[in-house]
Amino acid sequence: MSNYEFISNYRENDLFRQYFNNLALEVFGIDFTEFYNRGLWQNEYKCYSYIDKNKMIANVSINLFPLIVNGKFYKALQIGTVMTLNEYRNKGLSRKLMEKVFKDYKDKIDIFYLFANSSVRDFYPKFGFKKVQQFLFEFYIYNKSTCFELEKIDIDNLNHYKIIKRIVENRVINSSQYDAEKCAYLNLFHLNFVYNNNIFYSKEYDALLIYKQNADSVDLYDFISTEKTNINEVCNNVFSSEVKKVILHFTPDLDCKEFKKIKYDDSEDLFFVKSDVKIPEIFHPALAKA
Repeated sequence: MSNYEFISNYRENDLFRQYFNNLALEVFGIDFTEFYNRGLWQNEYKCYSYIDKNKMIANVSINLFPLIVNGKFYKALQIGTVMTLNEYRNKGLSRKLMEKVFKDYKDKIDIFYLFANSSVRDFYPKFGFKKVQQFLFEFYIYNKSTCFELEKIDIDNLNHYKIIKRIVENRVINSSQYDAEKCAYLNLFHLNFVYNNNIFYSKEYDALLIYKQNADSVDLYDFISTEKTNINEVCNNVFSSEVKKVILHFTPDLDCKEFKKIKYDDSEDLFFVKSDVKIPEIFHPALAKA
């Protein structure tokens, strides 16, 4: 362990950033080059990494932005991009990096959390994390009256991208029960590299809908607008008559009785939380996951 160099906060270091990209490509098959080039690597995203000679061998990244839970804002830290080169595994590198994160932020953060798959579900509880059950919210469309046209967004179209950035950077929260705030960079990461083929713009609501249609249902991954809007009304007015059900991958304001809560069970998307703050029955926004 003593031969490995620890580095952090190297966003502007071209060599270390390339090491990070190489590690991400090796472990996850993801190239973070455009994440930096498009200005999405913000101060809220920090890396804790080990280097062995001329290569990065392990990393734990953190994302710093507030969470609103039951109407109150909390300082939160989301852990992500946990990765170790295969030949350096089982040496405790991820554990050491996690310990450095907790040491740096122990008295500064209200909620630590992360998302993980079943292969590491026994790893994170060692640090005090507990698995939290998530719930999807769905509702049925009954009274279709108007059908406003949605414009498909091309992420590589400069004018379209300006619309995306304006709306994302000025978005309002979807729910006072549970939502993420001030994480435009993470929203834009997902829009650029994950949901880039699922973005639609509503001129009438000046809003973005990120969704995928499956026969008579829609998986709505996010609804992004600059003014508070009734999501039920929007869906009734923008989706075609063949859509009967909308499944939300975020938490809506739960004062509407039309929402049906469904237990979310995905072994590849487990929600772990380390906090004294009680998390209600919610779904963490899909576009705010690291």
